[in-house]
Amino acid sequence: MHSSVKYIVGELNKAPFNKRFNIVSFDSLSSEDLLQVLSDVLAELDAAHKVDLRIEVPEQTIVRILTFLRVLKYRPDANISPQTFRQGILNGERQIIHPILEWLLKNNKDLHKRAYLGKYLVKLDIPSEILSDVDLYNVYEQYEALVENFKVVHKESELIENSGVNINELRNDLTAMENERDIVIKRLEQMSRKIDNIPNKDHILRAVTQLRLEKDKKKEILTQLADEVAALHTAQQRYSRLSQQLMEIKKATVGATPQTLMSKLEEEIQVTEFIVKGKLSKDLIQLKRQHDIYSNVSNDSYISKASVESLSSKINMVRNQLTVLLEKQKHSQNNSNDKLVPFRQQAAIIGRKKDAILDEYRNAMNKYNALQTQVEEKQLELVQAGGVDMPKGSDFKDYIGKLKQRNIIYKRNRALLSGLKSKDWGPATNIGCVERKVHPVGSPSRPRGSSKPL
Repeated sequence: MHSSVKYIVGELNKAPFNKRFNIVSFDSLSSEDLLQVLSDVLAELDAAHKVDLRIEVPEQTIVRILTFLRVLKYRPDANISPQTFRQGILNGERQIIHPILEWLLKNNKDLHKRAYLGKYLVKLDIPSEILSDVDLYNVYEQYEALVENFKVVHKESELIENSGVNINELRNDLTAMENERDIVIKRLEQMSRKIDNIPNKDHILRAVTQLRLEKDKKKEILTQLADEVAALHTAQQRYSRLSQQLMEIKKATVGATPQTLMSKLEEEIQVTEFIVKGKLSKDLIQLKRQHDIYSNVSNDSYISKASVESLSSKINMVRNQLTVLLEKQKHSQNNSNDKLVPFRQQAAIIGRKKDAILDEYRNAMNKYNALQTQVEEKQLELVQAGGVDMPKGSDFKDYIGKLKQRNIIYKRNRALLSGLKSKDWGPATNIGCVERKVHPVGSPSRPRGSSKPL
């Protein structure tokens, strides 16, 4: 109690109260003076409470103070009844007034905001009999709408205040923009003085304005053209992809009969059903078990070391029981003359092979889909880069055949060129040229008019 009185006296001696109390003088205050101190503290939150209690009626004082404390959301001690609290304020009792003063002085900043908002947000209590009047009801609805509008505006103002916007920076920016505007105006005046003596000034200005507008239109048209070209490339890519799919479908349907198509569909349906009912169901059951385990672990409270040890012992016991049961099963199978054992083993082997094949099939399909996506992305990048579409299907096969033929011709010509280079044509021999040797007239080795073949 002494510490709270000391705190109250210290705060009351500060601005804006400036009471100049000490502990002895404050403790010796009468009930009327103590209640006046409480009213003065409330007056710092709301000027309407700046009242001289010697003039005000006590009933009005207690109603005013209790109403304002309700607006400020003051909660007295739970051991104090409302009647005792009301009577204690009216009588100026220290055990009632001191906690109120301490709470008001400690939360002074927050209470300023709460007192300001309380003027507008605390709705008036109007009896339902009065609201039966249509005009009063309409006015009350307008009042409620204004209260809601005040809430929205106040939140927006708080957001603006907390957003860190600096008024001085805005003013500096505004001043700089005004200076730039003055500079631009001066430049415009200088330019207008320069063109005053030019003949046909108005005609030239109109032509320049029209030129600027046409340049802006040209930029817009070029942008639209680029967009249309990109859209055209995308459409061509999609068209080529759909054409390839159509060709593949046509090739797949060449020589196909309804029976073959039905058999293919039945095979695909059987594979899909097996995957869904067999493989995926097992995976789903396993995932559900894991989910149940994780959920149980997350929902359980803290697990002690003793509980962990008990669970590990139970797990080891169950494992030992399982091992014993498996050994008994093997022993019984070895001793029995069951003829179905080989078939069961074969069925188990086939089941494992099916699971392995299904896993390979799913992995292959995933790889195929990933590669297909990569191919489409690369083709789209090629089109966007301004390249051409690669041939597909039969066109691609024809393209490969042409490349092979050109490769054969290239190798043949290269071998011929190597043979020509390896021959000795004399010191004046050039590649691709034929040297003609002169023989004596009547030479039997080379008749006249003949030449050395290439």
